Amino acid sequence: MLRGLFKRKPKRRTTGVSLFLVQRQLDRFSDAHLDRAMQDAWHKEYDAKEFFSVAIPQEHGAIIHAFGSEISVRHFDYQLDWKRLGDGPLPFWAAHTAFTVLDYRCPDEPDDMNRLRLYRGLAMLASELASENTAGFLFPLEQVLLPNSEDVIKAFRARGPLNPFDLELLAA
Repeated sequence: MLRGLFKRKPKRRTTGVSLFLVQRQLDRFSDAHLDRAMQDAWHKEYDAKEFFSVAIPQEHGAIIHAFGSEISVRHFDYQLDWKRLGDGPLPFWAAHTAFTVLDYRCPDEPDDMNRLRLYRGLAMLASELASENTAGFLFPLEQVLLPNSEDVIKAFRARGPLNPFDLELLAA
């Protein structure tokens, strides 16, 4: 009988594009590590005005300034909420204790083609940030969970738009 007493919160629309690094142990990235990863991922030289990162220790993350956009890097020292990963059991390789979120900040909902281009940029960055502590990668909107493997890293470093559903075969 309490059903009508509580109003549901409207779901917040996604205005960003996210990729999660699922980690066995939390890796917190320094400015220097992020700057190197950016340069290696996108083959561009550091520029203190246009292409750089700023660590935000009190907020456990960083902001990356690249190509006129911002990418937030947020660290979480706990497992992903099971609702993000669906109802089924995780594959053995996805055992983790922490995760890092790479999130393109977009003023408006990106159209499908722009979303796929933004995924490519995040995947290229994730491939450079991945370490032995990275168990896998999650595209939360699509619910695509991939292992940290040579094949996935190679696919992340490729060129052109990236559709997470095209990588699902690499999860096997």
